[in-house]
Amino acid sequence: MRGALTFFTLAFAFAPISFGQTASGDPDLSGTWVDSSNAAQKITIIEKGDTIKVREMDGDRVVADYTCNLSGQPCNIKEDGRTIQVTLYYNGSKLIEFKQRGNDVEKRRFSLTNGGNAMLVETIPISSTGKIIQQTYQKQDSQVAKGSS
Repeated sequence: MRGALTFFTLAFAFAPISFGQTASGDPDLSGTWVDSSNAAQKITIIEKGDTIKVREMDGDRVVADYTCNLSGQPCNIKEDGRTIQVTLYYNGSKLIEFKQRGNDVEKRRFSLTNGGNAMLVETIPISSTGKIIQQTYQKQDSQVAKGSS
């Protein structure tokens, strides 16, 4: 576990990140997004000020449902019934998410494509030898506006 935590700490120390971006400069990822290759997988994102609410669904099953700050400070959440640690912040036009599950650390980058009608999610294993996964999500609705509850 010490190795994963050291790597996680070093990744933050040397990553070119900008924690203090203004909300007006960040992309609007708010909405419900449906995985292009598996319509059962959905991500709903609601941004409000310096917090973000994320809900991940697999069919009718809630995989994760949490609200965290966007300042890069870790928060504890429940995912599949287990407590994990999540850190969220913007790096330019991408939302960066680090998830730590025990010794396992994973990085996800969320970015808008196709004029904001699609979202690319790149999943990058940090502490394990998995492969990078890229998933494209299509925006399901436009009713979820930035700052809505």
